[in-house]
Amino acid sequence: MVSLDSIRMAQRADGTVTILAIGTATLPNAVDQGIHPDYYFRITNSEHMRTHA
Repeated sequence: MVSLDSIRMAQRADGTVTILAIGTATLPNAVDQGIHPDYYFRITNSEHMRTHA
């Protein structure tokens, strides 16, 4: 019969771990969310429909 401890030990790595890199991906065509409404209305040629608050 298999014990719960043997199952848990089989699922775990033994040894040290190294993190090679931590970063974020930024797409070249990414749009800043602060200017997104202005960008959207400009590219859809509908700036005249936008209400300015």
